[in-house]
Amino acid sequence: MKKLVILLIIGLVFGLINTNVSAAEKKSYKTEIESMLKKMADFEFSLLYEIDITEPKVGTTKSIKLDKDRMSRAAAFTLNYSSDDMVFKYDNGPDVVYKYRVNASALKKAGKNLFGKTTKVSYITSDERSRFEDVYKDTEYGAVYKRASAYHAEKGDYYVYSTEVKKKGKKYTATKKCYIGYYGGELTGDSNYTITYTLKKLSKSEYGYIIAGIKVKKTAKTFTAEDMYYLMTTDEDGDMLPTAYELDLGTDPLKADTDDDGMDDYLEYVNGRDPLDPGDKDIFDSDNDTDWDGLNDVDEINLYKTDPFNPDTDGDGLDDGLEVKNGFDPLKTDTDDDGVPDGKKEFEQTYVFDTASLGWRYEELLKSAGQKMTIMGSEMIIPEGIGFLKRVLIKASVAGDIYDIFEVKNMFGEHVMLTGVPYIGGIPVEISIDKDYLKNGFKSAKVIFEFDDSCFPEDKEIEIGPARCDDDLYFPQLIEDCELDEDNKTISFNIDKPGYYFIILIE
Repeated sequence: MKKLVILLIIGLVFGLINTNVSAAEKKSYKTEIESMLKKMADFEFSLLYEIDITEPKVGTTKSIKLDKDRMSRAAAFTLNYSSDDMVFKYDNGPDVVYKYRVNASALKKAGKNLFGKTTKVSYITSDERSRFEDVYKDTEYGAVYKRASAYHAEKGDYYVYSTEVKKKGKKYTATKKCYIGYYGGELTGDSNYTITYTLKKLSKSEYGYIIAGIKVKKTAKTFTAEDMYYLMTTDEDGDMLPTAYELDLGTDPLKADTDDDGMDDYLEYVNGRDPLDPGDKDIFDSDNDTDWDGLNDVDEINLYKTDPFNPDTDGDGLDDGLEVKNGFDPLKTDTDDDGVPDGKKEFEQTYVFDTASLGWRYEELLKSAGQKMTIMGSEMIIPEGIGFLKRVLIKASVAGDIYDIFEVKNMFGEHVMLTGVPYIGGIPVEISIDKDYLKNGFKSAKVIFEFDDSCFPEDKEIEIGPARCDDDLYFPQLIEDCELDEDNKTISFNIDKPGYYFIILIE
């Protein structure tokens, strides 16, 4: 959007400079005409909308006849009706303000100011006479536009990109570059219409000028919903930036690396570099991980030389981040050249499940004891020990990514028989194991429950132990072969099958 500011300033400043005009006159007509043209913005929208319905060809210029109804509409849009605002209040919603009730005497004055002729309220539709909605002026960026009531309208947005005023003999011309079209079409940064006003001096006008004529030229196509969908969903150069965004950024939608600095436009954009500046190679202000492989883009490019678009650069079945973490070469399929791809080698890994995986913080779990919750239509009280289990760790020597083999799910509130049972400490979990991995020689894995016994009542002695059950095993089965580490607050045991696992409390 900043480019709109630049265009507007250039048009209004440089376009107004003329050696044949005095400094005082320059200042006067710059201020007055600029004010008048801004007030004309909504009239232009209705004018262009009307013209564009006829779909004129690009390059076509049309002289607009200043008939009485058009002049009345234009004059009405220049009036200030803030004192006549009507506010409707709703009990459960924002106030709705209806503005711009047209006053006959004010309209007459405005008509003379703009055209040197009297205009009448009768030339304006009843809807226009009572209110004009959806007008928005963005003073920060200098853009003036009106949106249609529906976002999916074919022709809804109106933008002013630049304004230029020049003197021609005793007359002046004001040229405005505008866009009218489907919502979002302004992303291309191009206007599709040029409006040229012929202005004549008139001392009786408060602006000092009147509009003597209007010409409209169509300079580019009008974007439709289909056009914008195409621009938003296509990526011609494969750099992960849709064409519409490239047009908005100013990058080349047909060239992945616009500035030829060795980094694709998308990677530069998300990592804080300028895709149009080849000299900003040392600038990075992001930890973005485009391919979700556990390595940020900056490290992939500069440190590991891996592909930030591909989570498994060498195609061996292990993501780049996992290879780096476990001492494999992410650029080599078989790191130790033993004939077995890295993705087929077994190595010790740890699966971690904590309360954050539930969307709860551990502290919130502790505070939830005694609160009510509804499960399958029945109201239950959350047990005192709900915050007892802090984390579940699974340690196993497996090939591939351990997160593709094991999955831990919370069963509290999900499994009726395991929810609200007083002898279950903390949350019960379901541990699933990939079926193919079970068939191909899986033997066992070590499970570690990390707990916090500070939530137990001090007047009771409570013993704890791990247990399991499944859909075929109704009653919990105590796992006797376990290791309790009271100093580190952990219980460890081995599993060789999937199922529901939890801690049993024994008073």
